[in-house]
Amino acid sequence: MAFGNKPLSNTTEEEKKSIKEFFKPSVDLEILSGIKIGVYGRWKVGKTHFALTAPLPIYVVDTEGSCKTNSKVFTTDRQHEIFISEVVNWASKKDKKVDLMASLDAVMDSIDVLTDMIMENPDSSGTIVIDSASDIWDWLNQWLELTAERTKGGNINRLEWGKANRKYTEFMYMLLRSNWNVIMTFRSHEAVSDKGQSLGYDKPKWQKNTPYWLDLIAELQYDGVNTIMKFRGDRFGRLTEDLKDPTWDSLMVYLKEKHNVVIK
Repeated sequence: MAFGNKPLSNTTEEEKKSIKEFFKPSVDLEILSGIKIGVYGRWKVGKTHFALTAPLPIYVVDTEGSCKTNSKVFTTDRQHEIFISEVVNWASKKDKKVDLMASLDAVMDSIDVLTDMIMENPDSSGTIVIDSASDIWDWLNQWLELTAERTKGGNINRLEWGKANRKYTEFMYMLLRSNWNVIMTFRSHEAVSDKGQSLGYDKPKWQKNTPYWLDLIAELQYDGVNTIMKFRGDRFGRLTEDLKDPTWDSLMVYLKEKHNVVIK
């Protein structure tokens, strides 16, 4: 039946069966298969460390070249199941300037190959880490600066700005089609008013639509002794209590005890 050809009240029994194939009672979907998490914070607060505590195997798209150092605090057995794509190594130098476009291509190729592998093995499970997604958004803006059509005055044509957003959307949907866990790290910076005054909080450096694609958003802060996870948005009924020195396991326990959310 083509969509919109007749009202639902006239649906036949045969067509109702097909509806049940598409729609299931929420209770049957209690256990979530994979969760998409965004973690932001200042430097050296533990974003990468938290990501590397997630379920194995872990595939990391590393834009900073630091993940291999962070992984050394874990056991050798665990390190054998942490796979790192150091995409920054693909950058080249042109006219005495670093050209990051090859790194951007390596990001897209890495995600494409990885998600294809996951789709070909639907019963597999693990974690994809993007560290840092802030870099990817920066690189897309640099790509736009290099490739965009410009006005006679040399400014980027207003319609061109949508190209970077479309590329980022393609990147996100490649991640979302996976049933694996996804952890994206973001850098944060001080939020300021239009007059340049501090607003007293930090905000993540990301593409504006990013939070709509994530199941959980958390800020990591370091208080001088412990790393504190503060929840800034979620699909689970508002997480309010902070989590001290968070790991994947402690987060899963928190979600189960506080909100009866179980991640497969």
